[in-house]
Amino acid sequence: MVNKEVLLFKLLSFGISGRMFHFIHSFLSNRTFQVHIGPTLSMTKRLEKGTLQGSVLSPILFSLMINDLLKRITSHPVLYADDVCFWECGSDITLLNRLCQRSLTKVCKWCEDCDYKLSSTKSPAVLFARKHNPEPISLRLQDSTRLPLKNE
Repeated sequence: MVNKEVLLFKLLSFGISGRMFHFIHSFLSNRTFQVHIGPTLSMTKRLEKGTLQGSVLSPILFSLMINDLLKRITSHPVLYADDVCFWECGSDITLLNRLCQRSLTKVCKWCEDCDYKLSSTKSPAVLFARKHNPEPISLRLQDSTRLPLKNE
């Protein structure tokens, strides 16, 4: 979820100030939400992090928030909505593992700086290889959690 303070700092660094900055600040501040399931309505809770779901402005703010992430990745990156993928190609599995780990470490550092949490269960490593039994790869998050490996 988007850390509001980090997002506002980034907006200022992009040169967004004055009325637009105050509008966005107001848009992000003092928001509450409720969950409605069938006839039941939950208690009102305060939105501490994130942006309003369903708002036209929220995806734009999210894009601005992650704008600098791809610049940190040294591997080949692809971004689709809120999913990031990067890859390396070659025949030396050990080198490819090292290159991907370098990018993953930079992504982890970016997440730490921006107050994001990565889930190892939602972040698999995929190895595409022609060999039937390729050398295993091992990618780790900053907290040393190993990413699940899928062989394709």
